[in-house]
Amino acid sequence: MVIEVVRILMIEDNPVDVDLFREYLENEVVNFEIMQAKILDEGLRLLDEFQFDIILLDLSLPDSFGLDTFTQTHSYAREIPIIVLTGNTDLSLAKKTVSLGAQDYLIKQYVNEYVLPRSIQHAIEREKSQRKFRENQDLLKQSQKMEAMGRLAGGIAHDFNNVLSVIVGYSELIMETSDLSEDLSANILEIKSAADKATSLIRQLLLFSRKQPILRINLNINKTINSMSTMLGQLIPEYIQLNFNLNPNIGLIHADKNQIQQVILNLVINASDAIEQNGIINISTDNVKKPAIAEFRDQNDNQEYLILTVEDNGIGVKNSIKPYIFDPFFTTKEVGKGTGFSVFPT
Repeated sequence: MVIEVVRILMIEDNPVDVDLFREYLENEVVNFEIMQAKILDEGLRLLDEFQFDIILLDLSLPDSFGLDTFTQTHSYAREIPIIVLTGNTDLSLAKKTVSLGAQDYLIKQYVNEYVLPRSIQHAIEREKSQRKFRENQDLLKQSQKMEAMGRLAGGIAHDFNNVLSVIVGYSELIMETSDLSEDLSANILEIKSAADKATSLIRQLLLFSRKQPILRINLNINKTINSMSTMLGQLIPEYIQLNFNLNPNIGLIHADKNQIQQVILNLVINASDAIEQNGIINISTDNVKKPAIAEFRDQNDNQEYLILTVEDNGIGVKNSIKPYIFDPFFTTKEVGKGTGFSVFPT
């Protein structure tokens, strides 16, 4: 059985206490690694250089004393549980330290081989629980924010859709007039075309707000891609080559055509934005079976699936922002350079 190693930073200048605490921990089953700092400044430096699971902190150090020792350490390592190990029996100091975030406050003379290991174990478990709680709180806030954005988008989209309906309707009526000049007719056609495009965008907002029904049909995605090829070629810079590698034997999918078009459009545009000089964007389709997607489906699932791939040789995505790539309003693009906004619901 592999036993987890607990990495401990002990900020303590008394060598007798250090040896005694080590002895208490050596009697435990759990493996541990201890790094010692004799002054607070050294301890803060070690926090910059190494990863620790817990900090054992004396409040009386050559370069720091009392509550200030804890507040400096805690502000430097808020995600690491801290156990105060001190000879100071001041009850008010103990209460203040714990209220500010210390996981435990232990008086040295009462610490033994039972108290210290248990305190470390409980402190680590409490910190994990508190971290999970904070993460859930963040997810709840994000969910509430997205719900509010959806309601706002839905309200605006409905009102704007009514305005567009008037524009489209009157454009069609004017075009039915027999004595229109060629130039005027062309202008009216442009107005209607722009209104139709705006209506399509509004539909995407309504999908985002979940107020527009999704129309799923049996769809050949190759035909959808081929119908978009001319438009996609016009949307990307001339220095980017667009290649298609579509398997002619793929099956049909049950999906909303407008959503699929939106996904392809967004992926290609974002791919082109990531290419700073001559580059390539490859769009491919293929049939796949379980092991390729086993992580998304039950192990007994033997169905065949279709995979759509949009691949580019651009700058790629940094690991630090990968957790945010499906956030609808997240973008790394500069102002005026487009956005990462996508109203395609997952």
